[in-house]
Amino acid sequence: MDLGRPGPATLAALTALLAAVLAGPVRAQDEAFPGQAAAVAEISTAAAPGAGPAEAPPEALDVSTGTAPGTGISTAAAAAELPGEAHRPVFFLDEVSQGLSIFNSLFTGIDRLISGQEAAAENKTSLNLRLKSVVGRYQPLKNEPRADLRIDMPSTLHRLKLVIEHAPAEDGSVSASEERIARGQSRSEGTTLGGKYSLFSGRHFKQDLHIGSRLKLGASRPYRIFAKFRVGAQADFWGAWRSIVFTQAAWFSDPWLELSGGVYFSRALPRRATLSINSSAEKTTLVKNIDLFESVAVVKQVGRLDSAGLALQLHSVTVPYNRAELYSVVLAYRRNLYNGWMFGELSPFMEYPRAHSFKPAPGVAGKINMYFGYVKKAAK
Repeated sequence: MDLGRPGPATLAALTALLAAVLAGPVRAQDEAFPGQAAAVAEISTAAAPGAGPAEAPPEALDVSTGTAPGTGISTAAAAAELPGEAHRPVFFLDEVSQGLSIFNSLFTGIDRLISGQEAAAENKTSLNLRLKSVVGRYQPLKNEPRADLRIDMPSTLHRLKLVIEHAPAEDGSVSASEERIARGQSRSEGTTLGGKYSLFSGRHFKQDLHIGSRLKLGASRPYRIFAKFRVGAQADFWGAWRSIVFTQAAWFSDPWLELSGGVYFSRALPRRATLSINSSAEKTTLVKNIDLFESVAVVKQVGRLDSAGLALQLHSVTVPYNRAELYSVVLAYRRNLYNGWMFGELSPFMEYPRAHSFKPAPGVAGKINMYFGYVKKAAK
């Protein structure tokens, strides 16, 4: 396998950064890197050890026992859980949060009306809004807005959730690719309308069927129908490690077939940090190549809802032969900006792309995330 490699100075710097991340007292709760959190969200109702999702779809908020965005409670009650904010006056952003959180009440009422039940089951309707901006040495400034609405009416629809999601074209980074594969999303941008049906959901095993359509205005084929079947499982071993394995097959009406899968390992470290080792792959019938993504990350909590992390990443391909396409080093700092439901993240990175003879290519990414609606209370 052709690996091309960074110089000794770069490797020494990476070693120093890793040592710095492992030092100092912190609490590991939030993940600064999204792949594992998204996989936990899409696979199981069990929790990743010592870490909750920092960048994950709304479903992640009800499957993690770590401190999830929103402190693991409804956004309306978040202020009462944050130190020093129990009696804070209501500001404009609080009104926005409470206003958008009416989704739960609205669909709970609809669910009760249709099903005829006096007390409908717990409603998990949620909305996740995100704006990501990326700029680097070889790429101009790019903005990537994303919206993800999951409509839940458990008494009426039972195991079915309605999904409305807008996904932008990703920036091509290993982090973005890992997140997309873990979420079960396709490469193309557009708006998804569909339903996600849980065939089976247990503590360590899950099967889902997702059917819908994808819209992209201005494209030669703006409307595509798709069907996705996903199987995932997780298990604990050696007392401290947790493994997550999943695979997905997706059919699109173009027609073409997409296969993807991954295996993630995580372990709680001393000083309440978390180590994760991720490996995922993706193949479509449109190309002969198989894309492989590997990463190793260490994440630590630097505040009750804030976290920092360091990741070493690799993107490789199998055609024309096994070779590395991109090395990257990412530092990420994630901070709760407001009242447990608005988060900001800053991620400076250094890439070594084959397309530019593995020359260093610095860049930076910034994200704003807002979570509304249902958030399951975090386990203490």
